[in-house]
Amino acid sequence: MPLTVFVMQDDICRGTTIGKNFYEGYNLHLSVHENPPAIRTHERFSFILVRRGAVLLKSASSVFPAVAPSIICLNNNSKLDAEFSEDVLFECVFFHPEVVNSNFNYENIYYPRSESLQGTSHQDRFYVLPFVEQTDDFGGVIKIGHNSMFHVLEKINLIKNELKEQNSNMWPCRSRSYLFELLFYVTQVYQNPDRIVSTGGLISNDDDLAMRIVQYLSCNYHKQITISSLCKIFETNRTDLSSKFKKASGKTLVQYLNELRVSIACAMVRDTGLTIDEICYRSGFNDLPYFRKMFKRQTRMLPNEYRSKYSTMHS
Repeated sequence: MPLTVFVMQDDICRGTTIGKNFYEGYNLHLSVHENPPAIRTHERFSFILVRRGAVLLKSASSVFPAVAPSIICLNNNSKLDAEFSEDVLFECVFFHPEVVNSNFNYENIYYPRSESLQGTSHQDRFYVLPFVEQTDDFGGVIKIGHNSMFHVLEKINLIKNELKEQNSNMWPCRSRSYLFELLFYVTQVYQNPDRIVSTGGLISNDDDLAMRIVQYLSCNYHKQITISSLCKIFETNRTDLSSKFKKASGKTLVQYLNELRVSIACAMVRDTGLTIDEICYRSGFNDLPYFRKMFKRQTRMLPNEYRSKYSTMHS
């Protein structure tokens, strides 16, 4: 079994998973813990899902309450102190930015125009925006609904199980890919808490049905989704569902869903060593030729060509 290490230095909590079954001794700077003794670290970014109770974050001038269900995103420079309610239950994911992109470090991650961030590194910076864009008004707390909490918890548990079991030599890439999915969703919520980001712009918040559909797709893109199944879930007919979504987003449901799936697949293709077949099914496509077709339509390259040109994996 892998060893998850906590090194406590005052209030510093460093999380690293060490390879055991495969890549013995390999250090992956990613770990998951339930109710750890500290959530703030100078060595890692901290992603906290508050499942029950509350966490109160305090600075010299501000207070940021995180009442369940909520997410807290803390960076390595955070000076916030935390108080916990007696009934609090939370999951904490510690990770170094290099787990998202091997070009990231604590010098360049805060500067989007850094010369060391070239090509797709700028795209990958999207995944850590809630951690690097914190201000006196935003202390890293993101309020979510219960459905979102279950989606986030599912991704956290997938990361946790992959790190624990290490059942194949793909465990580092696979655990990182689940982290990408987790951060992709949370950054969407962070950027537009009242409106949902589409792959090509904002969804209008004038139509509640369209908003609810986008939220559902964001949590369930990896599952089989049909127009008929959406009509049953949202208790509407095909005509109203399609027309209202197209009016709000400027895209058909199929077009939106395919673009969402390809956007998630792109990160897995360029930033992990997972097979194209696995990425195809993980991103919600059930047919490899169709996946290749949609991927090329959006990126103008086949998945293998995209990986050859943009891969951030160090050989």
